[in-house]
Amino acid sequence: MQAFQASDAARTALGLDTDEVRNLEQRLMRQHVLHVALNRVERGILRLCCRLGLQARGAALRLALESIFRKASLWLSPSFTTRALTAGFPLAVSASRAASMMGNSGARSWVEDREYILLLGVNSLDGRR
Repeated sequence: MQAFQASDAARTALGLDTDEVRNLEQRLMRQHVLHVALNRVERGILRLCCRLGLQARGAALRLALESIFRKASLWLSPSFTTRALTAGFPLAVSASRAASMMGNSGARSWVEDREYILLLGVNSLDGRR
């Protein structure tokens, strides 16, 4: 699931969804790591992209945003959803395998069902944040 986070961050940086950039800045500020994780130039780039809604048309800006997202993902603690997906995936695999052995033909698709994995993960975490 850590690879999922990194690819998700890279996808967001390349797509430059303004809401995602704004959410990243807010998460960094909420966890008090904005000034620790990013230097002054990177914070400025992030702030300008949020406030002005800059489009990442240039290669230099794209590379800078990709670097910012990669650095930020190292400092941010994973969200509850990410932790629930990480905890629920092995449970979904074992439940799917057991149901397949008992003859349930549709059980193989359980491993790809995000909501099912999330449900198992939330139940396994027992609401711990």
